[in-house]
Amino acid sequence: MTRKQMQEPTTDEGILLCDRCRATIPKYTGPTCDDFLVKHRISGALIDSEALSISRTIEESDLEIQRYDTEIQQLRQTLSRLEKERCAAIRSRNARKALLSPIRKLPIELLSEIFSWCSHGPDEDVTDTYGVDRRKADTTCFMSVGILNIASTCTLWRAVSMSRPSLWSDIAICLDSLYDTVSGYDLVEVLKSWLRYSGTSPLTLRLHIHGPLPGLDGTLPVISNFHSGIERVLEVLLLESCRWESAVISMDTTSVMHWYMYDCLDTVPVFPKLQKLALSLDPSDSEMTSSWSQYWGGIFVPAPLRQLALPSGDFRPGHFFSPSAATSLASLTSLTFDIFYDVSIPLLGHFPVLEHLRILRYKGGLGNSVIVQLERLSHLDICIGVPDNEPLLFEPDIFAFLEAPRLVSLDISKHSYSYVEAFVMLRWSGTVFRKLLDQSAFSLHSLSISEIAISNDQILEVLDAMPKLSHLTITVDTEISRRLQPSHPEQNVRSKRFVSNIDF
Repeated sequence: MTRKQMQEPTTDEGILLCDRCRATIPKYTGPTCDDFLVKHRISGALIDSEALSISRTIEESDLEIQRYDTEIQQLRQTLSRLEKERCAAIRSRNARKALLSPIRKLPIELLSEIFSWCSHGPDEDVTDTYGVDRRKADTTCFMSVGILNIASTCTLWRAVSMSRPSLWSDIAICLDSLYDTVSGYDLVEVLKSWLRYSGTSPLTLRLHIHGPLPGLDGTLPVISNFHSGIERVLEVLLLESCRWESAVISMDTTSVMHWYMYDCLDTVPVFPKLQKLALSLDPSDSEMTSSWSQYWGGIFVPAPLRQLALPSGDFRPGHFFSPSAATSLASLTSLTFDIFYDVSIPLLGHFPVLEHLRILRYKGGLGNSVIVQLERLSHLDICIGVPDNEPLLFEPDIFAFLEAPRLVSLDISKHSYSYVEAFVMLRWSGTVFRKLLDQSAFSLHSLSISEIAISNDQILEVLDAMPKLSHLTITVDTEISRRLQPSHPEQNVRSKRFVSNIDF
């Protein structure tokens, strides 16, 4: 169609529909809003002849409108067919263009390896496992596998993803609800599909399952709809227990009890490949957190664990670490506790090759004269919590009970959140630290002290005793530390945090 025709789409004979065949449609020839119509719109009642004439013109206009509607509908259908054919041409063009994409030049083996790097999530910090919010007001119900977005990109990537079962082995499940909702039923079939795609690959699982508290207000059934759905999810996962390699498990009491009852059945799950395990329970259930080992201990003991994180509670010899378990846990190299008391120190003796010990909230307790030998311990990370009796002054004494000749890294800090409402002063004990030195004769390479009152003389004492120290980090509240220094009335020291990082 020419520019002139676009500007003048009508002809003297009618409206031009096609510039090729010159097809037209007659222009509207009925009466317009002329002076006659204007006059009669304001003249009141019409005589019979005038009313009859106007009725005839209305009928003629209806016929004209119907003719235009028919033509418009035909044109719209033609445009729709044209747009559909255009979309088909675009899809065909894009498919051929994709064949020339630079990424297709990569060998399939290399592309598969890249997908492997992208499909596995980073290792979760255990502090996030124990500090995560539970039973939020907004219900969270999702399940994910790292390769899913990649497999949904294109046919080639989907084919590559499906050809490598290990890409489907990293599964995260988060089911969190304050209220009783139906969860789990819709996820089971999807979960079964992912497990089927993963073949025989070792599994990495991240489970966060916290539902409504049953019977809390008398309106919930003993077993809620939420937990009824969760049972099916757990059963599907436990059927694959022989493939578990890494598991981070955060569960409420009802789910733990279902797991325990499943373990009591004839089909007992075994974990011959499980090397990394983190357990987190509901902190609002004090009974479960104090007796968790009765439900969990026997399940994972035979597993060849190398990294283990345990929930809060008062751990005693003979609970989780029975004499028969000592042999099966002898390969453990990394151990984390959420809450730890002095009374639990003898437990550490069950791990002869332990290299990394981490305590998220050390709460002291009664003194213990037992000294535990940790021959291979190289990294000690302790966060000091508030003791249950909340003394005015607390000097961490755990060093006095450890013999660690290979210790090279020590990180000791204050669990700041615990001290917000506690009137407890946390202070460095040079006496206890010297006792550790006398027992172990180690030499640190890295030392970090955070928010613990320590004097300059004590810092110098540590430096003198650590000739191989290459990195020192001290974070202190200068107001607290000033109280430990000799009095200088002429100096006006303003309270602030002081951070010092020293590399030698």
